[in-house]
Amino acid sequence: MNLAEPAWMAGILAIAALAVVVVLAGRRHRARLATVFHPAWLARVVPASVERRRRWRQSAALLALVAAFVALAEPRTDKQLRALRARGTDLVIAVDLSRSMLARDVDPSRLGRARREVADLLGLLEADRVGLVVFAGGAYARLPLTADRRVISILLGEMEPDQFESQGSDLGGAIRAGLLLLSRDKQPAGKAIIVFSDGEVHQPDDVVAAAKEAADAGVPVYTVGVGLEAEPIPVEGGFLEWQGQKVTSTPDPEMLKAVARATGGAYVSSVASGADMADLVAELRRSLTSVAREQQQRETWTSLFQWPLGLSAVLLLFAAWLGDGRRLGGVLLVLVALGSSRAEAGTRAEADEAYRTGNYRDASRGFEELSLEAPSDADLLERLAASRYRLGDFEGAARAWDQASRLPDGAETDVFNAANAHYQAGRLERARELYDEVLAARPGDPDATLNRDLVEQEIALRRKAKPPPPPDQGSGENQEQNPNDGQDQQQPAPAPADPESGDPGDPEQGDPSGEKGNPQAGEGDPDPQAADGEQDAGSSPGDADPTAGDASRQGGPGGEPGAVASGPISAAQAERLLDGVEEGQPTRTYLGPPGGPPW
Repeated sequence: MNLAEPAWMAGILAIAALAVVVVLAGRRHRARLATVFHPAWLARVVPASVERRRRWRQSAALLALVAAFVALAEPRTDKQLRALRARGTDLVIAVDLSRSMLARDVDPSRLGRARREVADLLGLLEADRVGLVVFAGGAYARLPLTADRRVISILLGEMEPDQFESQGSDLGGAIRAGLLLLSRDKQPAGKAIIVFSDGEVHQPDDVVAAAKEAADAGVPVYTVGVGLEAEPIPVEGGFLEWQGQKVTSTPDPEMLKAVARATGGAYVSSVASGADMADLVAELRRSLTSVAREQQQRETWTSLFQWPLGLSAVLLLFAAWLGDGRRLGGVLLVLVALGSSRAEAGTRAEADEAYRTGNYRDASRGFEELSLEAPSDADLLERLAASRYRLGDFEGAARAWDQASRLPDGAETDVFNAANAHYQAGRLERARELYDEVLAARPGDPDATLNRDLVEQEIALRRKAKPPPPPDQGSGENQEQNPNDGQDQQQPAPAPADPESGDPGDPEQGDPSGEKGNPQAGEGDPDPQAADGEQDAGSSPGDADPTAGDASRQGGPGGEPGAVASGPISAAQAERLLDGVEEGQPTRTYLGPPGGPPW
């Protein structure tokens, strides 16, 4: 047994000091009465029974405070270690550091908004690895793929537009630098590039060509548009001027939309809240394949705070009963303590309420914490799965439903719902196995039969769309394949169970995770071909590496990994690079190609 919050035990010292004050105050009060009344009368004015009653009341109140502090320290026992397997993808974040990002049409500036958006994005990721590319007049890979989010935040906070000697907006180079970073890793994890920019570029043809390279490599580019309207670019002492005219930067969301559309990604317009990044992460979870990265162990304990809290309530009730009837404060403290004892039940109610109001992220977090305390509660796992499904985390929903289906008190429809979730996550083979399991238990089930037939048809179509392996496997030359081939032959998707059909906290209306879905895909259902797909049994072993075409790209000046080469640097440029390095605090300057507008 140990204490979760041992610092609260220091409050017992304060209670000990309070006890000393109470004893001294009682003696002083007795001494004052003795100066007024004769000792023979004092025993009648203040009987010994009253004195005993007062001492009992004070002792009970002090002990109740001690028990309350022990409850706040949260004694716990029965330590258990739960293994949690984290899954993730490979992402490259490309941030526009051109001077146009200093415009203040959004608060505090376009660059400040982009930094905040990146921070929101990093806070929502799990076991994903993230690389960093910065671009202005040139594009440079600032950090290779890493799981250390703190380093990314520090680097991005230090980056400023004045570190680029050549200005501009080399979005095409940023996409190529991101492709180079992703091509260096051969893990089967889904890969994507996320661009934060205002979209104002000076070489649109190069951007279109780079987007085509990303599409050929099978890497979607997700773009986040930052900026609302035309705005002058602030500089020290006024605004930036070019050829005698004040420069006005105009965001171009159409260019960002075109890049996303050409690569199979998505465009997100930056807003002041974190809802945009939550939607983006949900889309990434739906469309990219995640792989098991690490297995974490989390401690779980059985909390015993209810016992000292209950003792405190009993002592306070006893102290209030011993009083003279006018001490309502003790009764109020008892009511507060009893209300606190229902905190755990309130947590489930809060998660249910979050689900009902459509706040699936908070609902998912609430049910996840509750399920860690009660890992054998199938009802909590089903609610967790329903919340994750509505959030777009189909893999997490499938894991929760799988776990619930293995528990003795699991719902009959858990296997069916798990099959739907696996389908939405792109695991067609696993979905087919689970539909077969449902049909073995309930032969002729119409929903499972129809969904299983649709999955079988889609598996056949995907196998048919796979090209044969290259004729010469030993040459090392892989042919690139567009992963979107064959999508025009898509059949109707088996729809998932509808976890929104009822109040998750009201069994009379039906648990949301226990509903069966309509086997036909309705309007607006996610595109299963775009979901994070696993390679099924029909995949050819010689399928090409879609990023092999970028493997020969060399690093740029300064030795940055993955930097886009811009030619050899002169001795003067090398000298400036060396001058920019101070002991303990390196300062990086990005050269980029000469010429071009200064924004």
